[in-house]
Amino acid sequence: MVTPIRAVLQHTGGTGIDGPELTAHLVAYGRKGKWAQALLTLRLLAIRPCTIAFNASIAACSAAARWRNALMLLQTMAKDKAAFAAPDIISFSSVITGCERCARWPSALALLSDIPVRRLCPDIVASVSAANACSVAAWLRALAALEIACKQ
Repeated sequence: MVTPIRAVLQHTGGTGIDGPELTAHLVAYGRKGKWAQALLTLRLLAIRPCTIAFNASIAACSAAARWRNALMLLQTMAKDKAAFAAPDIISFSSVITGCERCARWPSALALLSDIPVRRLCPDIVASVSAANACSVAAWLRALAALEIACKQ
């Protein structure tokens, strides 16, 4: 069982949590559907979260169909000038999966199109999730998503 993050932060003055411990908390929150706690944890920390920690929080939001929160985290990562938490293909795929769950096909396609711009290669999760998001709206949009993925 994971110790509640507030207890860890209170005991250590907000600095006694390292990357792997943080990631374990965020993954546990995601598995329990506690996306709000994952977001709160990122805000309470005195350390800068890494890509893995952001990805765990994005996955928690996406699993709970909170695509806007997942997208906000991705945008926060993209603005990081030091590239301490640069978005990777897992970041994009997780947000696209959240868009799929909410049938947000315009956002899913925009994110899929942004992947090559970021010098990343679309993976099967991103491509299929974007196609599935489109299939609710129209099968032609699903074909456009797959065409984007095949051009890479």
